[in-house]
Amino acid sequence: MNKLYAQARFGNLPDDFCDWALCDANGWTVAHETARFGHLPPDFDQWELVDGYKGRTVAHVAARWGCLPLDFSHWDLSDRTGRTVAQEAALWG
Repeated sequence: MNKLYAQARFGNLPDDFCDWALCDANGWTVAHETARFGHLPPDFDQWELVDGYKGRTVAHVAARWGCLPLDFSHWDLSDRTGRTVAQEAALWG
């Protein structure tokens, strides 16, 4: 799993990668790790995946790190606390 997370951090996942929901012991998914470092593919479509740690969606993580694509449209997704992606983006943006 550590190798997979390292690949996610550096944007070295295979082009056909599809196991975005794989997670570590804390519930942090490959998708969340990839979003944190801005390497999600242009056709990524699993923005609603929630981590098991803080209950944030992939979209929340991408918003936090300024990595949402220009055509992002899921601004109303909520995390465990009820904060929307739009609120997260405004907070960190």
